[in-house]
Amino acid sequence: MSFLKRRQPEEGQSNGGQPNDPDFNQRFPALFEHLTANRYPDGTARRTCSLSLFSEDGLWKACLNDRDQGLVLFVTEGRLDAILEGLELLLQEEFPPWRKSTINRPGGRQGRKGGA
Repeated sequence: MSFLKRRQPEEGQSNGGQPNDPDFNQRFPALFEHLTANRYPDGTARRTCSLSLFSEDGLWKACLNDRDQGLVLFVTEGRLDAILEGLELLLQEEFPPWRKSTINRPGGRQGRKGGA
């Protein structure tokens, strides 16, 4: 049995609001804020982060992409739940180990809409 299916065009369309997931917000408040807050504390607009999750070499890997600042944060763990816990702990540090992103930069990797 396969769980893969083609999504119909009307599925997954958003009303533009923020997700309402109090359990996730309570367990992972820093990660929730990075993924959902469309304003900085001073009120200026921000693009929300995106989170990519994949497996490689027998491990779970995640990349949190701060699209607004052009930064990425990586976590690798053996358990899927440890990925979210690891991201939460890093985001609560005073200086998380963010790296400059090469996505959507001149000479960097381009997404589907950007070509290449």
